[in-house]
Amino acid sequence: MPCNPPTTSIPLGNPADAATGGIGLHGAVVTYAVLGPLEVRAGDRPVHVGGRLPRRLLAILIAAEGRPVSEDSLVEELWGGSGPRNPAGALQVYVSRLRRVLPGTALQRSVGGYRLPASDTDVERFRSHLARARASAADDRHADAHEAFETGLRLWRGTPYEDLADDESTAAIRAALLEQRDTAQEESAAALLATGDHPGAVAALELLVHAAPYRERRWQLLALALYRSGRQADALAAVRRVRALLAEELGVDPGPELRELEGRILSQDPALAGPVAVTRPPGDRPLSSFIGRDAELAVLDRLADTHRLVTVVGPAGSGKTRLAVEWAGRDVVVRLADVTDPAPLVSAIAAAVGVTGFTGDPYEALVKRLRLHGRPLVLDNCEHLVDDVARLVADLLDRVPALRVVATSRSPLGVDGEHSLPLGPLAADDAVALLTDRIRATLPGWLEQDTDRRELHRLAEALDRLPLALELAAARVRTFGVRALTEQLDDRFTVLGRIPHSTMTPHATLQEAVAWSFGLLSDEERDLAVRLWPYEGGFPLGAAASAAGLDVSVTIAAL
Repeated sequence: MPCNPPTTSIPLGNPADAATGGIGLHGAVVTYAVLGPLEVRAGDRPVHVGGRLPRRLLAILIAAEGRPVSEDSLVEELWGGSGPRNPAGALQVYVSRLRRVLPGTALQRSVGGYRLPASDTDVERFRSHLARARASAADDRHADAHEAFETGLRLWRGTPYEDLADDESTAAIRAALLEQRDTAQEESAAALLATGDHPGAVAALELLVHAAPYRERRWQLLALALYRSGRQADALAAVRRVRALLAEELGVDPGPELRELEGRILSQDPALAGPVAVTRPPGDRPLSSFIGRDAELAVLDRLADTHRLVTVVGPAGSGKTRLAVEWAGRDVVVRLADVTDPAPLVSAIAAAVGVTGFTGDPYEALVKRLRLHGRPLVLDNCEHLVDDVARLVADLLDRVPALRVVATSRSPLGVDGEHSLPLGPLAADDAVALLTDRIRATLPGWLEQDTDRRELHRLAEALDRLPLALELAAARVRTFGVRALTEQLDDRFTVLGRIPHSTMTPHATLQEAVAWSFGLLSDEERDLAVRLWPYEGGFPLGAAASAAGLDVSVTIAAL
């Protein structure tokens, strides 16, 4: 009998789909990458959309960001003045091809032309990271801001919309995106400087001034970083370098801000002294890197901006808590795993969000605090108290009109207006990247070979690409090696060992995490799960109904 309970391959509806743009085969979210050559993926599977013209057509629709593009405009951008004899018919052919290779996507035709509404693109994820970074910077959380800026900048792979023709409209779109990228690079360096890592900021800014030497803000930040590193002479030399460059190549002087900074450096203005690098205070922030959930983080960001209740749903070990913590940044995440009884639920939440010294009803004190707080309420591990949490959240949303709630649970709360974000397995490449990163944390000298990569893929698939299982497996590679560990997974609960001390999970072992989920099922649900256990890797709906001894409609409700 397999060690892991199966996951059904039945595609289920997802309220987040409206925010993410398109659902491909088996419910996979279709994502588009245009910050470089066009890439399309359905979940972790690359989608090949065809040759130059289909790629260009799709890129045009993505660039319109949900607005309709007329047939005339599409024909002009696709073929220019050398179109086919029947351009409208040829356009229809290419649209039909796209609809076939992008199953389930909402490629729509309207009075205004064709449109691809609410598509999930790396452009939108980039902008979302920038918004989060700027919000962190405004709250003086400069380390979080730098991290968010860098996460967004890593999405860039080359020239944006590389597949589009070099016309005036495309040039404007590219120029706007490149300006956003260049500005984000400068803001990221400024955030790093504000953390007190002055030498790190110097290294980053030297590269930036080389890449775009006419952008004066880069020189200003470089001079400031050098000064704060105790290198006053180098700071003045940087100002003189840019002055000579601008005079020789453009015939202009530096702007007033750079000239003012030069004077303050010469006078050793005490106000130029920056913060010293400090160690982050201990807390609930994880120490390991965040890998493989970038798209889900962007979707959560988008859903939480537009809906008041979002629940991240997934099985044990799928990374719900880590995703919520990364989204929350330095905001409080209320851990409910240790609240085993509904009675102290209100008090636990009140204490977590900073309600202290109150007299009277703790619930009224919590409501008052949330009205003043102005931050999202993040509730983690709600599954064992789902009914009580649902009633509490429904009332809080009613009494605090500005409140937004993000919850994590192994099942939705079932509150009216709730939007769910299901977490599935990691994409194959992300699962291998997570394994590789965690193996190197325990074996610093480990170098991945081609054979290792194949074995890592086998190991990731054997563990269903589940983040918690991958973390545990990486720690055991030091003992077994990659291939031997994969071969030992028939007894995975024993082989994978205990979960390291962490604030991310309340369970000591993977077996405890799975047992926790199993224990939350009703008697009927538990009986159905046992009947379906032999169907490793998913099952067709007919088989599920047969195993359960029920008709199809009843089986769907039970699942």
